[in-house]
Amino acid sequence: GISHPADPNFPLSNEGGRVTICSMLYLSAQNLSKTFGDKTILDGACLEIRADDRLALVGPNGAGKTTLFQIIS
Repeated sequence: GISHPADPNFPLSNEGGRVTICSMLYLSAQNLSKTFGDKTILDGACLEIRADDRLALVGPNGAGKTTLFQIIS
């Protein structure tokens, strides 16, 4: 098999004779749902964060930023 010199579990891909380093998956959340009473806020949302991703969660007060963090924590 293919291995990384520093970490034998480092994700690599060997497609078409080329070896590529795949970024490690830090967080994967699937089929997220959230309701408040009869109001659906999220329905089937998915999220993936990889090692080389840069992201920001921005929005006005009450948009659901804290709620999203509570769901995935």
